[in-house]
Amino acid sequence: METQAIDRDVALAWLAWWQSGYWQQADASWHPLLPVELPHAAQQALVRQHARTIERALAIPAAALCPPQPLVLAITALSAAERQDLLALVAEICGAETDLPAGLKIWARRLTKGLRPGSWLPEGLYQTNGVTGSLRLLQALYPDLWPRLRLLFAQPSVNGCDSVPLTMPAQRLRPLWEAALWQLQQQSAQRSHVED
Repeated sequence: METQAIDRDVALAWLAWWQSGYWQQADASWHPLLPVELPHAAQQALVRQHARTIERALAIPAAALCPPQPLVLAITALSAAERQDLLALVAEICGAETDLPAGLKIWARRLTKGLRPGSWLPEGLYQTNGVTGSLRLLQALYPDLWPRLRLLFAQPSVNGCDSVPLTMPAQRLRPLWEAALWQLQQQSAQRSHVED
């Protein structure tokens, strides 16, 4: 019974994100394209009556609702700063140089030994920009969700991604993102515990 309630909650959260959460949580760099200045009631009316208008403004193709993706929901629950930290953590695991604290760099090196991303990542992925490289991996993991998911991140960084996603196996990418998200959640929980 409890599992059904959790599944229902996840399904409802997914539906809410799919319908309007993707643009309501958008990074500030996307706001000029969005009706974020409207009062909440007006936003809801717009979603109900003209949802396709928003999708067109953001170049989101019409698509059927796909099954809930808990990893995506977990990413949407992060603050903008935490999402940036997540991208940096993925970059560090994949061998890019980042400004992460020494403890996280050690953790990332250990995970790198297990996941061995150097053996399956395309060469040069992190040569120019760690954030863009991580975004390209997220795009490869969720190509069908990318038009909505990209709005969580700064538009200039997203613009650095190719329009055609990398073709990479999800069984390689998913553990990478799940591990980085887990570590970020652990760091956040430790900070919360210290603050309490």
